[in-house]
Amino acid sequence: MSRAFVKEDGPQPDEDPPERPVSAQPNYVTPRGLEQLREREKRLAGELEGLRGAPLAQTLFGLKTGQTLHWATEAGAERWSVASIRYA
Repeated sequence: MSRAFVKEDGPQPDEDPPERPVSAQPNYVTPRGLEQLREREKRLAGELEGLRGAPLAQTLFGLKTGQTLHWATEAGAERWSVASIRYA
């Protein structure tokens, strides 16, 4: 068996790779892709509407950009930061 493409001694991949920058170039999308994105957005908006009474959703309402939320879960504590707020 050829071992030509096996990297045994090389560096291991990053556990937490850096976030990729957003390109300044236009992001082209096909008409079909745009329709799929809009359908997904509507579906997610409906799911969010259904969560309004949930404890996490109630805690998130009223937070401002830059604020941090500490939330206890069964798996342990989570820290959420508000990156941006967009009103539709």
